[in-house]
Amino acid sequence: QGISGIIKNAKVEVIKEGNSFLHGFKGRAKQATLKNLSINKAGILNAIILGETDNMNSELKQKLGYAGISHIVAISGQHIVLLCMMILYFLNTLKIERGKSIMITFFFLVFYIFLIDFPASATRAFIMMSFILFAELLKREGDSFRSLVIAAILILIFNPLTLFYNLGFQLSFLAVLGIMIFNGFFKRCFSFIKNEFLIDFMAINFSAQVLTLPLLIYTFNYVSLSFLITNMLVVPILPALLTLGFLCLILPSFSFLFFTPISLILGYVLFVVDKLSFMIIEINNFPLIFLLVSYLIIGGLIYKLKRVEFYL
Repeated sequence: QGISGIIKNAKVEVIKEGNSFLHGFKGRAKQATLKNLSINKAGILNAIILGETDNMNSELKQKLGYAGISHIVAISGQHIVLLCMMILYFLNTLKIERGKSIMITFFFLVFYIFLIDFPASATRAFIMMSFILFAELLKREGDSFRSLVIAAILILIFNPLTLFYNLGFQLSFLAVLGIMIFNGFFKRCFSFIKNEFLIDFMAINFSAQVLTLPLLIYTFNYVSLSFLITNMLVVPILPALLTLGFLCLILPSFSFLFFTPISLILGYVLFVVDKLSFMIIEINNFPLIFLLVSYLIIGGLIYKLKRVEFYL
């Protein structure tokens, strides 16, 4: 009959929480961090390990964005790769056959992705890592670009609206695609640097920024000038933080052993963020047409470069 309506509720109240095993496991992990760390430190750790940002206040989220490292609290490829490496290393020390180790690792990743409720960036990383694991199991060479496309298709099959309304999905895929396309180019640009680690670090960071920067400006209306400095200061210690955080998750009975070093690392992260979060340029007028033109220009540059190298 053409009748339609919109129902709005300004306040949502949790009446009862679920009692599933995953919910209980996640709840106990969150409570352990809140018990042993300050609210800001617990908020960052819960975001990094569990994908839960409800303990992070708006000021902390804004400072992370201004400092150019808000990506560290979004579970992504680095988290999945590190968890995978930890499990494989542990199983290897137990002398478990490689094929069985890969399957056990895969099921651990399935458990983890269910635990964190399938955020888009983590789901993308999980699908791509699954392809890598099974490629090794079948003794075939993996194809990063193909696995990225398949990951996008699978996610969009389950929820097509993710393409338009999920910023995490958009940034995750743009960042990985940017690294695949531009990493080789930026490596050549920074070849005058003698330190190989620094070349790789700068190439990856700049590559990820090329495709994500226009969308970030359009969404948040600012550019972080300190992103390279803060990433250089924070990202190298992220594996240690992730390792300790995952150990807390895997070995909850011994988590008290890990909270002191975790607290020290998070204290350092908060210090860096506090000191460098002021270096921004506000861009208040960045309409949709500018966003589209930006990607058209980038597309033209990719076409002109011709020598496109995919970073595997």
